[in-house]
Amino acid sequence: MEARAVVESALEVVPDAVPLLAQRAIFRLIAQDLDGCLADLQRALELDPEFQEARNRLWRVLMEAGRPAEAETVLREGIALENSPLELRAHLAQLLLVTGQRDAAVQEAV
Repeated sequence: MEARAVVESALEVVPDAVPLLAQRAIFRLIAQDLDGCLADLQRALELDPEFQEARNRLWRVLMEAGRPAEAETVLREGIALENSPLELRAHLAQLLLVTGQRDAAVQEAV
């Protein structure tokens, strides 16, 4: 059985398994199913807002899809969490630089 089929089968049994949703999102992205990928990552974060793997994937996928404002929101929501990792601020600074917001990027990096 291929890996995607294993993940799909597991999600039939445990549909709200956050790591499995994040894994299926990767398979969907590879298959160019952007909507499915985004839905899985957003669902994973609804279930567990502190699951950084899903947050990191989601903001990157949104950037690749040309949706930087949504990606920024995803990062800012993560930063607002009590125990947010510092890497989210670095990612936000990177996003701001890429979108031409140099001054804001410098503020995030400080």
